[in-house]
Formats: sequence, structure tokens, C-alpha cells
Amino acid sequence: FYSPYQWVLRYKARLTAGTLQSLSDGNLLKGTLVHHLYEKFFNENTQRLTEITLDIQKVDQWFDQSMAQLLTEEGAVLLMPGRLVEKEMFLSTARESLQQLINQLRVAKVVKVEIEAAQEALFFGGNLHGFIDMKVTNKDGDEALIDIKWGGIKYRKASLKENKHLQLVTYSYLSHKTSKSKKWPPVAFFIIDGGVMLAQDKHYFPEATDVPPTENENHAVIWQKMEKTWKWRRQQIDHGLIEVTVTGTESDEDFDAGEDALTIP
Repeated sequence: FYSPYQWVLRYKARLTAGTLQSLSDGNLLKGTLVHHLYEKFFNENTQRLTEITLDIQKVDQWFDQSMAQLLTEEGAVLLMPGRLVEKEMFLSTARESLQQLINQLRVAKVVKVEIEAAQEALFFGGNLHGFIDMKVTNKDGDEALIDIKWGGIKYRKASLKENKHLQLVTYSYLSHKTSKSKKWPPVAFFIIDGGVMLAQDKHYFPEATDVPPTENENHAVIWQKMEKTWKWRRQQIDHGLIEVTVTGTESDEDFDAGEDALTIP
């Protein structure tokens, strides 16, 4: 939608990073570690989610044991000399985020959690397949989808406010198409660094930070805009036209998606 030149270079020209890559580190590594921590926790406690007022002391004990193993197996760079302060700050952030996430789900009366839930459905461009970070179901059987991010609270708030959370809308479409329910599941971001749940309203997650959109568009309306924009981009590419949307360039009338389409930044 926004950067067709990146899509062409990555998926058609197949330009990728070299094989001599550096070790995973920084926020990417930390986010991955916490993803795996959440997955391990909810897989081991799935039978206890109906009583998710889990004892904080027991959660802390579980965290200490599980994170020590995760660091040894997947995050050994954080155990290197000179990184003690960084490691301790990471552990504090990860511990707090797990407690906050448990509280968010408890208040929302969640009884089922699926991590990396695989979804597949047909869409206007063919077959769509993806993995949803966290798919939850409450006691009434209603589903919601959570995208877990390490940081970027300001950016995620802006995407929700401006209805640019296209990845989450896509997840909602997938879940809507593969579910018996006619509803488009509500969506939210959970930000690890801060332990904050962001959503456009508090209907599903009462303790979330609500970010009301400036335009009252539901997921179905946003998806229609995505469809029009996708077909517009597809037609351009079929004619050999690839827009380079970078600073220093200017768009012209050939690169206006028109009404009822996404606004291209």
C-alpha cells in the first residue's frame, strides 16, 4: 500500500540480507525473548485462565526460572561482560509487562489464549496466510486480537487514531473469515516496554488506554479502502509502474488512489 518499491525489491527481486548476519540483539532480540516468555507462560497456565488472578509471587518465581532458561538458550548476548545493567533493566521490563498483561486479560475475563495463532482465508488478491501474535476469548465467547510490540507507543497510538493499523485490520479480517461469528474481532496493541494495552475503545479491554479514531470507520470500511488501494497498486505494477515513496519525491495525479481509498503518505 504505502511502499510498493519495498515490496518489489523484497519479494520479486528477492534482495535479502547476506548470510553473514550479526547476532540478533537490541530491541529485536528483547521483543523475541518476551514473545517466547508469554508463549511459554500461557501454554503452561491455559487451564488456570478461568481463575487468572494468579498469585504474583508464584508468577515471579515462574518468571525467574523461565527467563533464566530463555536467556541461556536464546539471549546469551545479554549475559556477556559489561551488559549487566542492560540485562537487569530488560528483566525488570519483561517482568512488569507479564504482570500487566495478566491483569489486562483478567479484567477482560479472558478464559482462552492462543499464541501465534495461524489463520488462512481468501481475499481480493488470492490466498492470505498469517500468524496472529495473541488471540484471546472471553467468558462470553467473544474473540479479540492483540499485536505485541516491544515499544513505539507514540507511533502505535497514531496508527490507531488515524485508522492506519492495517496489520491489525488484516488479522481481524482473517479471524472474521475463519470464525463462525459474523463479527470482526476487536484489536489492540500490547506494548512490552511500558506494559500498556492500546485500543480504540475500552469495550473489550476495560483497562486499556483508549485511542479514539478521528474518523469513525469500522474494520469492514477500512478493509474496503485497503481493497481499492490494493487493486490500484496492482494495476500500476502490472503496467510496470513502481512508486518510490521516500522523502524528496513528489506525487502526481497518476499516484492518487482516489476517493474511498487509503491516503498515501
